[in-house]
Amino acid sequence: MARCAPGCLRPAYRDEAGRASGREIEPLYLAFRGGAWTLGTGYRLRADLRSFRPDRIDAVVDIDERFTERPGNHIDTCLTARRACCAGMD
Repeated sequence: MARCAPGCLRPAYRDEAGRASGREIEPLYLAFRGGAWTLGTGYRLRADLRSFRPDRIDAVVDIDERFTERPGNHIDTCLTARRACCAGMD
């Protein structure tokens, strides 16, 4: 199902060690790299860009709040940071 406007989500997320944590995210892109799916997001708590593994999300709540892309939280910024992080890993 496609979204007409970008919506904020609250996933029930488990980190690499299996610890549960709550977050509010602004999804920007979904990519497959290195054998795993990655969800690139704006991470509201830290006002930063973060990546999360969808296979570690147990449930998702749509918090019925829309967000607008802004400097620092834009798909182009997120992808540029991701490319820089992964440079030379191929």
